[in-house]
Amino acid sequence: MIGLMGGILGAAGGVRATEHVLITEFAVSPTEAEFFEIFNPTEETVDLSNYYVTDFHHVDRFGTDHDFYWTIVNGGLQPDPAFPYDFVVRFPAGASIRPGQTLVISLHDDADFTAYWSDVVENVPIDFELNQDGDEDGVADMVDPGWELIGRPFIQANVGFTNGREEIILFHWDGLSDLVQDVDMVQYSDETSTHVNLSPDKTGVEIDGPDEDDIPSAYREDTPPAQQDLASTSSPYAHEERTTISRIDFAEGSERTVDGNGISGHDETSENYSSTWMDSSPPSIGSPGEFGPPALLSAAASGSNEVILTFSRDLDPVTAADLDNYLIQQVQTGGGQIQTGIVRLPVRAARRAGGGSEVRLETGDQMPGALYEVQAEGIRSDDLSVVLVFGSRAFFRGYRPSTELRLTVPRRPYAPQLDGSIEITYAGPQGQNVLLRLFDPTGRELFVLAEEPIPPGGLAVLTWDGRDPLRQRLPAGIYYLHLANTATGDETVAPIVVGLSTEGTSR
Repeated sequence: MIGLMGGILGAAGGVRATEHVLITEFAVSPTEAEFFEIFNPTEETVDLSNYYVTDFHHVDRFGTDHDFYWTIVNGGLQPDPAFPYDFVVRFPAGASIRPGQTLVISLHDDADFTAYWSDVVENVPIDFELNQDGDEDGVADMVDPGWELIGRPFIQANVGFTNGREEIILFHWDGLSDLVQDVDMVQYSDETSTHVNLSPDKTGVEIDGPDEDDIPSAYREDTPPAQQDLASTSSPYAHEERTTISRIDFAEGSERTVDGNGISGHDETSENYSSTWMDSSPPSIGSPGEFGPPALLSAAASGSNEVILTFSRDLDPVTAADLDNYLIQQVQTGGGQIQTGIVRLPVRAARRAGGGSEVRLETGDQMPGALYEVQAEGIRSDDLSVVLVFGSRAFFRGYRPSTELRLTVPRRPYAPQLDGSIEITYAGPQGQNVLLRLFDPTGRELFVLAEEPIPPGGLAVLTWDGRDPLRQRLPAGIYYLHLANTATGDETVAPIVVGLSTEGTSR
């Protein structure tokens, strides 16, 4: 039953449950496509408000002066203008990651990132970006803590991952304590250089942070730098093709799990990265891919009594068909009101589909347009090695068998420099292809906003930031959104007013 199972369990012999958020995938080339992602294998939603990520290291020309990430607590972490490639960022206040969820962070502009990866990844996900554009494109910015801590930015002018020798470090700091806590890290090299002096070593370091006392605290032992392992990015495909470097061991290999400086007591510097990571892997952006536990990626109503669940990898047909592994509850009514009390949607049958990575659930009658939450657990991978993270869930809208096109846009003028992005909602016959285009007042087509089937539930939402495909803002004026059913020829038009043009300015 839901609530009786949990953790990342293995087959006979077991796979150790991971106790903290993991870095699971990254790309080092080309520059505009650089990203990293984190995955939550735990049973709890993790508040990321005090989680930081860095690739920062500064070693002076004599190789002795180290400004490492842990000196952030006393202002000792100082960007080097002569090496403007590093960054330290913090997740925005209130950010969190659900059990089984993956978050993708782009190092550069989201449009460039999406354009590059869209050739090999469908519906490229992106949750945060280092590009500081004030969230005006609908993608949340990571926070640059340098302004508040030292009065200048930690995100450097030419920020990016080094192709040769680099580290990506996820750490936690509450803003007051003397010590930071390692959450996860990966160190890599293309084997042209190892640079042992770049390996983090906090052993015996005493440091005083901004807490009320002036008594320093000491770190426990890290693995000696000469013994720290490196993941390999030596394959040319890791740099030249649309491939990524991926975690293949979600139990962190032979990492020491006690008496370390990690948030769960691990010694994150002791992971045998050369065995737990693989270069030149096919991208699985937005999911743990074929090497991690199954992740529930999405849920969608495909009929008034059917829901399709999509997972990140093929599933075991027996546990996928077990009705006790699913729970569906209504969250909102069809009119958008919050549902009071517990209203469950019965699950009457389940079967594996979609080549093995989908599950089709037969349900009771869905309320059209209502918001449902589906929880899943206990479902194993097809090789039985790992099980879905306890607490995994996704949301879907009740099936809406609409037969007419509907297009909803803001009634008031849309000012991009003030409003950021807006939502354009359109509905139609579920599964039928529609074409959404933007026209100027003369009737000239400017560009296509969407060309796709109406999704399950009969309702689609598109976010637009007032820019054309070349990322240029449109001048102020009246424009017309045109939605057409490409099969029947049915169409509907809605005006949209773009005000306060900001051509050539930034927010």
